[in-house]
Amino acid sequence: MSQDLNNPPATEADLRLPPESNAHAPGWTPRWVPILIDGIHARAFVGNDGAWSEVIRIEVEGASPPEGMPLSFRTKHFHFPEPGRLAWGHNGQEHEVRLALNPTSGS
Repeated sequence: MSQDLNNPPATEADLRLPPESNAHAPGWTPRWVPILIDGIHARAFVGNDGAWSEVIRIEVEGASPPEGMPLSFRTKHFHFPEPGRLAWGHNGQEHEVRLALNPTSGS
């Protein structure tokens, strides 16, 4: 497999919100990270989105989402067993997640 320098494997740390991020502050907007999930352009972050639990949120941009995932996805049941591999839910769903360092226009 050739290494794609523009789309390295993502880790939980890559997607984590900065410590000063406060979802309960008025006008809060998360710092979305452009990603590819199973080759599909999306944006994501890991952190507290206002519900007091740490979650991963993924929003697919202008395409059909990967099988088994809605356009807007949120769960607290997730981990990265290795860089570039997202596991979520209770049934062992997994997806390839890569950083999109050259995101599509409009991301």
